Amino acid sequence: MLKFPTFLFFVLIYLQCYSQHTEAFLNIASELNTSQSTQETKYFSGTKQLKEVTNYLIYDINGRKYKVKAGENILYYKNGQVLFDMKYDNFGNLLFCKKFDKNGKIIDELTALEIDIPEESIAEDILTSVKTIVSYNQKYYNTKNGKHYLFKEENKINNKRKGIWKTFDVNGNNIKSKTF
Repeated sequence: MLKFPTFLFFVLIYLQCYSQHTEAFLNIASELNTSQSTQETKYFSGTKQLKEVTNYLIYDINGRKYKVKAGENILYYKNGQVLFDMKYDNFGNLLFCKKFDKNGKIIDELTALEIDIPEESIAEDILTSVKTIVSYNQKYYNTKNGKHYLFKEENKINNKRKGIWKTFDVNGNNIKSKTF
């Protein structure tokens, strides 16, 4: 009886993890196989204070190795507080990123909405990100008079402005909108 709900849970998690990828991207990506995974841990010089934990997948294609970030990657301030909390897909594309200040308040966050690649692309193109088209939403936060709030929200495609950019006041009211 418990087998079906457990199976369904893992299927839903898988679909959520790759819901940003288009069918064209997934078709080309299906040709890729990882040869190994590794994790690198860095410390601030002269201390045991954690600076960065980065996970990588290594692909071997035609005798050439491609090392891409994958899974959760975290960077820290010297005080131990998280600076960046990032999630990557298995092909080195950033799916989600949160940036925090030294007190733990969120400064900005980025969420991938769609990851695509032209159908004529080859598998190596996915790992080099040269032809990858990433559409994402970015939110910026501010603190004013002790109140932390969403200040700006925007959409971009490969770092180019796209759609409606909104600016908010401390009460959450949209005070400015600009379309690109």
